[in-house]
Amino acid sequence: MFGKALVLKLLKNWLVLVATLFVVSIPLVHYSQAIFSNKNTQTLKVAYPHQWVTPLHPSSQHTLVEDAIMLNVFESLVQRGGNGLVLPLAAKSFTFSKDFKTLNFQINTQKKFSNGDQLSSQDFKKSWEEAFSNTPNSSNSSLADIIIEIEGSEDFAKTGQLSGVKTPTPETLTISFKRPFRMALMHLTGARFAAFKKINDNYLGTGLFKFKTQSNNYIVLSKNDYSTETSEFSSIEAIHREDAQEALANGDIDIIAINGQVHEENENIGHSYGEENVGAWLHLNGKDGRFFAESKYRKAFQYLVWKALQNKKDELESKLGHFRLDFQPYLPFSLGRIENSEAEEIISQGKQYVEELIAESKKNPIKVCFIGNVKDFLFDTLTEQGLTLEDLKIPPTGMMEDYYKNHRADILVSVASVHLSDPDGLYHLLGKNGAIHSPMIYREKVSQLLEDGRSLTDQDAIAEHYQNLSRTIFEEVPGVHIGYRYSNYLYRKDRLNIESTVLDRHYDILWKIFKAK
Repeated sequence: MFGKALVLKLLKNWLVLVATLFVVSIPLVHYSQAIFSNKNTQTLKVAYPHQWVTPLHPSSQHTLVEDAIMLNVFESLVQRGGNGLVLPLAAKSFTFSKDFKTLNFQINTQKKFSNGDQLSSQDFKKSWEEAFSNTPNSSNSSLADIIIEIEGSEDFAKTGQLSGVKTPTPETLTISFKRPFRMALMHLTGARFAAFKKINDNYLGTGLFKFKTQSNNYIVLSKNDYSTETSEFSSIEAIHREDAQEALANGDIDIIAINGQVHEENENIGHSYGEENVGAWLHLNGKDGRFFAESKYRKAFQYLVWKALQNKKDELESKLGHFRLDFQPYLPFSLGRIENSEAEEIISQGKQYVEELIAESKKNPIKVCFIGNVKDFLFDTLTEQGLTLEDLKIPPTGMMEDYYKNHRADILVSVASVHLSDPDGLYHLLGKNGAIHSPMIYREKVSQLLEDGRSLTDQDAIAEHYQNLSRTIFEEVPGVHIGYRYSNYLYRKDRLNIESTVLDRHYDILWKIFKAK
């Protein structure tokens, strides 16, 4: 038994100790909060490889960079997540009808726009109708490749309404398609089918961030105070810089997004894995009266390019960085890919027209739009084959305008980002109503096969159909596909950790990918 005096002494000492720990803990708590606060006020500075067209909003989107920026602001019904699966985003759930012609979504009405307005099914219907009415930056509306499949879309020009999109309740959205549409869910991912509001010339979304300022070289995103999502970053700066790698090395920026150039990893700079996410094309202008209106010239040009670039494979791949020469429009093991030997046999059929092509180019020089670090390489390589070329000297900022609107060039080089998980992904580029299609590369036989293939659901039929499409692309030559570029994120690994959930570009919401150290 302890004595009373001893017990009181121990109790007194214990109270002093508790009081001391409490006092000491106050600055520790403040210090901990300061660290947390600093992380929550951190700005993520991200460089992108080319400019964008402002103001950015879902119906304006026609480039990969624009989509990547807007994914932080606007939320579509669904998103593409791990292993290529489609997951809910602004929708809580979705179901297909048995005939694959109707999609039903349950909208998450707890989500709010950055002005506090609650999200409803009507917001999606209204956004799509407004977006489809807007004059597009490209040849087609960025929503056209999906909207044309919806019931009643043929009457939209008269009514301004999408009768096949119904909103019976604020929580329920139903889309009725004219026919089974295999890729409907996949195409509904991305920013272009997000819900948005336009208030006082500002475009608002339900994402974690909102636009604070916008210019063609610099955008600032700040937090949407009404979002229930959380992030360590209070703002994101999107920056277009020509010296992005130098800026990253100097610590002026944190990330280079969609990086296509090689950079060795070191103690400060890390990189994600590379993904073959874009195809590089030499698009050929086949409009009436143009040089490549005649298919024999297109076939001859395809053969010359195939012959020349095989001999300069290493040089081309080194110039383009993360690039692999491949003349087939579908990746290896994709449905629609044919044997290389068969592709080469079709390409070789153009050899018989080469002399005529070269002679005609001397009388009528081929107008070209080449940009970037392969401009001189392509010009010299094709000239070495005997072709007479005229450089239109179109600046990089004018290249897309010529591709979509002006069509001055006979040959125009660009990359096309498409869904490669399903062969219907090429519709985005080569389909008549594709969001990044141009009239200069329209070929009727190619377009018809793409239209017919969209409703196929039998896997065996899909493979055979799109293999026939591959053959037709080589025969009709809307352009010469020269290979795949794969890109990654370069980032300051002394500042950031990258999440293992980075699986493809459709899951590149920056604040989900990167965490502050």
